[in-house]
Amino acid sequence: DEAVDAAIAQVAQAKILVLGTPVYRASYTGQLKAFLDLFPQDALRGSVAGLIATGAGAAHALVIDHSLRPLVASLRGLTAAESIYVADPQFPDKTSVPEPIEQETEALARELYALGSGLAAT
Repeated sequence: DEAVDAAIAQVAQAKILVLGTPVYRASYTGQLKAFLDLFPQDALRGSVAGLIATGAGAAHALVIDHSLRPLVASLRGLTAAESIYVADPQFPDKTSVPEPIEQETEALARELYALGSGLAAT
């Protein structure tokens, strides 16, 4: 499929990635897994990824450290230390981003920029 091939090429060329997924049954989505399964083993070498996940409750927050970080590492990518997990109760009206989540997003963006700039210099 041309669209999938184009998406793979874009990701392979990126120095900074943001991987986001809803969490259900303590795992990231099958769509994300199926997409990343198409990449060769070292496809993310020289890239840094920011990790974002959402879920119904705080109990699923560990998916970032137990599933997403190893997934990126398996493709030889680096991950930012900062990550974002948002549980449904943190986002009550679903129309505006609460200040704490906005601050976390800004912190992640700053870290990704710093790490991505460092990788680009090598």
